[in-house]
Amino acid sequence: MIEPWIASCRLRAASPDSRRWDGDTDFGEGLLITSAEDAASYAAAIRARIEATGLLLDDVTDAGPLRTAAAYARHRAEIDQSYWQINETGLLLVSGLHPFVPDTNCAEAAWDDLLARGAEPLWGVIDGVNWPEAPALLESRTDAVCLYASHGAAARAGAPWLVRLSDSSPVTAMFRSRPHERHSGILLQSKWICTSCASICANSRWSGRPPTTTRRSTSGFMTRGPA
Repeated sequence: MIEPWIASCRLRAASPDSRRWDGDTDFGEGLLITSAEDAASYAAAIRARIEATGLLLDDVTDAGPLRTAAAYARHRAEIDQSYWQINETGLLLVSGLHPFVPDTNCAEAAWDDLLARGAEPLWGVIDGVNWPEAPALLESRTDAVCLYASHGAAARAGAPWLVRLSDSSPVTAMFRSRPHERHSGILLQSKWICTSCASICANSRWSGRPPTTTRRSTSGFMTRGPA
């Protein structure tokens, strides 16, 4: 049966100009009512109606028929007064849209998951300062490249290196065995990285120590160091 449904909807602005809430965030939430038959058709109807305004539907919670929803009891006077909008526009917003900050999931990824068959290629950016034995280990490898343009031995001794990691690579085994607190490097997953491209970038852009950036260490914590 098609009837009015209500749910709490989390929305995302496709651009800053698309925001329909106060605050410097692209995320907003609010109670929305539209006609639907079930939760799936409710989400489809909401998505179709808001995308024309530059908003994207990220999540729907507590969706249900308006007649049985707890939210109806809390906002009954406002809903009853504005209910005509459903027939005219197909959508009713209850009590406006409000900004929110989405939760950030910082859970540490497991090595086995990163190296699993079908996963995107795994790369390591090795910190030559915190892993001083690494440069000598990587110097002769065809799947590794130094990210400093300098050819001086002193500079390259503490340079960062980019290396392809695989389940069968001895570098991977050594990387996995190093204690987290040594911050030996960071892991990247991407199919768009190649060592030859990285070598070109290093020699055309960097003449010394690269800029300091925020990064994730293999311990799962955010640290500061050369990218």
